[in-house]
Amino acid sequence: MDHNNLLACDIECYENYLLIMFKKVTSGEILYFEKFNDSTLNRTNILHILNKYTIVTFNGNKYDKTILEVAIAGLSNASIHKASKMLIDERKQPWEVRKQMGVAALELNHIDLIEVAPLGASLKIYGGRIHSPKMKDLPIDPYATILESDLLEMRYYCENDLDVTILLLKVLEKELDLRIVMSKEYSVDVRSKSDSQIAEAVIKHEMNETYGINPKRTKIEPGTRFKFKAPSNISFQTEQMQEILHLFKTEPFIVGKGGHMEIRTGKYQKDDEGNFILNKKGKQIEIPHPLANKTFKIGDTPYKIGMGGLHSAEKKTAHVAGKYLLKEIDVESYYPRIILNNKLAPKHLGKPFLTIYEHIVNRRLEAKRTGNKPVNESLKITINGTFGKLASKWSFLFSPDMMMQVTITGQLTLFMLIERLELAGVSVVSGNTDGIVVKMLPNQLSMVEEIVEDWEFETEYKMDYSDYSGLYSRDVNNYIAVKSNGEIKGKGAYADQSEHYYKLRKNPVNLICTEAVKLFLSKNKSIEDTIKECTDIRKFVTIRTVNGGALYEGGLVGKAVRWYYGKHELDAMYYKTSGNKVPRSDGAKPIMDLPNTLPSDIDYDWYIAETYKFLKEIGYTKLL
Repeated sequence: MDHNNLLACDIECYENYLLIMFKKVTSGEILYFEKFNDSTLNRTNILHILNKYTIVTFNGNKYDKTILEVAIAGLSNASIHKASKMLIDERKQPWEVRKQMGVAALELNHIDLIEVAPLGASLKIYGGRIHSPKMKDLPIDPYATILESDLLEMRYYCENDLDVTILLLKVLEKELDLRIVMSKEYSVDVRSKSDSQIAEAVIKHEMNETYGINPKRTKIEPGTRFKFKAPSNISFQTEQMQEILHLFKTEPFIVGKGGHMEIRTGKYQKDDEGNFILNKKGKQIEIPHPLANKTFKIGDTPYKIGMGGLHSAEKKTAHVAGKYLLKEIDVESYYPRIILNNKLAPKHLGKPFLTIYEHIVNRRLEAKRTGNKPVNESLKITINGTFGKLASKWSFLFSPDMMMQVTITGQLTLFMLIERLELAGVSVVSGNTDGIVVKMLPNQLSMVEEIVEDWEFETEYKMDYSDYSGLYSRDVNNYIAVKSNGEIKGKGAYADQSEHYYKLRKNPVNLICTEAVKLFLSKNKSIEDTIKECTDIRKFVTIRTVNGGALYEGGLVGKAVRWYYGKHELDAMYYKTSGNKVPRSDGAKPIMDLPNTLPSDIDYDWYIAETYKFLKEIGYTKLL
């Protein structure tokens, strides 16, 4: 991406004050425009900038762009602030505000980062996740009247938001480069779209171009019941699993209010006279679904039924290879292959959807095979995003019954493999969505490979193997796996925050503790040495959202806070609104500005004790 033409933009809006600030991504040069107590706003220069540069915002499509439109129309401070309140407080759409305020839409060369960044955090939290040097909360209540003496502080605050926006832009550069490639290929601007929104745009474009179809959203009412249609290649040997398959095939599932399928019956209890039985609150009592909250064991490993992917239910479990072999066996492109192998498509889209989806999957595999990374990654976005949109009632891809078919087929097909391995005397110690971890004696390896090959032949899926020397699990979604080559794989609470995928998805929480656990398990390095040798303050901090704002020693810290644990620190942080203590903040010291050197009062003993707790959580008890 060429940064030379990029300007970050942010806006602050009060009843008597408007600040529009731009910052060049390359040079850091700042240009700002103010309208204070209905002073004149230089609209000509603002329009010149908007026409000349590519503007980068965070939430610009839902806020900043509309405020620019209202400001350029020449309205008063009070009217601009009214538009701001309509967007924020009344949650009105930009087109509704433009209509009510009587202003025209602007055509901008614009990138909005809010959808590109994952999981919908605030700009302040994203800043904390990527360790922005300063974390600043809005210094003046948004409904206050701005004084002339406040202007400098408002500019300083706004500039910091621009710095975080630019930092976020650079972290998302890989994702944006892919979106630029896709925008050119499909003649649709997807630079400001999430993965699932891109999938929607690409498939809509393809259906238009190939079939002349303009796909529309279908309406499926909450409470609609669907039954799972089991593929013919799913079968079980044990009575327990045959019963589970029978329940999946015969008991209907219901569409919930949000559009997702739920394990509910939608049927209600009646008395002998046919009247509905009511609970103490006067509501009808639903008949429980026979699969709701169902747990069972295959071998020694517990599993829990759900509408998502397969999940084993182990807790605080450790497995070390030693005389055994530990192997992770994953299905390649599991959900896409389930869709294609079983010819699944939203009913209202039918064969055209399946043809387009298969073309995208095959193009992606070809790009992966030939090393065409940009095409491979962009099509991966489309494939994964398509699945996510199946549960969105606002999308033309909405098809909760298809999503149910995919996820339940995925569970049951893996359960087939798990059952066969366990009946052969091989222990499956963990299972999760698209793979399993198997613990076996070396002389069982050829038998395991044969069972897997038979399963692959019957199901038409393909497996990949990885060797582990140890697997340490708090639960199926939070674990550390040590690979035989010494590499570490962490998931959930133990994921490597430096990995690009996790950088924006998780709040840093005492990263040095996770690092110390990993080095201890993989290299037998002393926990104490890892923690005391570390000189990077970023590995000691915790980032947390505190709704309503956090207080420390009577002063307001902010709604997005950063702290470390200090020696002899007896105080904690408290919610401004309720006065309750912020969880896990005993001994915490705010560090909203990152220092150049490590603080001298870091409580190393706290971090060491916390690390030993981590070890206990993941089932390691040898030193505890």
